[in-house]
Order: sequence, then C-alpha cells, then structure tokens
Amino acid sequence: LVAERGADGVSLRELARAAGVSHAAPAHHFTDRRGLFTALAAQGWRMLAVALADARPEFSDAALAYVRFAVENPGHYEVMFDRS
Repeated sequence: LVAERGADGVSLRELARAAGVSHAAPAHHFTDRRGLFTALAAQGWRMLAVALADARPEFSDAALAYVRFAVENPGHYEVMFDRS
C-alpha cells in the first residue's frame, strides 16, 4: 500500500487489514505511524546495504544496485527518504 499511495496515503488500520492482522496490532507493536514507518525505513536501509555490498565495487555497479533497489522496493524507498 505504501508503494502505491505513499506513506501519507495509508492508515494503520488499512495496513493491518492488508497484512491480515487485527486493526490494533500495528499500534500495539509500533505505538504510532511514525514508529511503524521508522521500522520500515530501518529495514529498507538494511536491505539497501545488502544490495550494495553484493554489487561489484565499480561505481556503475553500485549505482545500478541502488536504482534496482528503489524500483524493486518502492514502499521501503518511499519511507527511507520521507521527510515527515
């Protein structure tokens, strides 16, 4: 959902429904939206680090790995660079 509508375009209730959990589950685990999106961003940074580590050391390969990550993980990418 985040990839489709952006971080500001989804509610915790919608995310819970999409994940197949109770509407209270995200709030229980993350307290609020900021906590959830902070966790998603941290996960995204770890995923990006792995993608970059797996790339050959040439700049063009690292750049390609970065762009590939952004295209394949738009939801994570969105929350990683969200300023709110």
